Amino acid sequence: MGQHKTGTVNVTNGSSTITGNGTLWLANISIGDVFKIQSENATYKVEAIVSNTEITLTANYAGTTASYTNYQIVVDFTPNFHLTEIHVGDKDWPYHLTQTIREIDRILYWLYDRLQSSATTTTTTSSSTTTTTT
Repeated sequence: MGQHKTGTVNVTNGSSTITGNGTLWLANISIGDVFKIQSENATYKVEAIVSNTEITLTANYAGTTASYTNYQIVVDFTPNFHLTEIHVGDKDWPYHLTQTIREIDRILYWLYDRLQSSATTTTTTSSSTTTTTT
């Protein structure tokens, strides 16, 4: 499935409440899914699914107030790191792919940094401290 994009949404700048028009959210999305207005470069996590036509985001919507606008909610993620999966027919897939690559980059850098830190070990003897780099 990849994304749920049935219907349209009304969004209000500064509000975490999103109202839908024909959106059918109760059976199709979950808490933690990723909400995005089509062609905007920002995503938000779904905090609550109030009804088929109302959700709450974990942060206030920062874009322009709009009615009957296209959206997508990412509903498919990788099992280990919860990275967005891209499927044929997904909207704004280059944006989602870039965000996923950046998260992979962040994780790899964190691992690299930990490996570099563990390569330097400290050994303490009774008379001195010796640092060994391997």
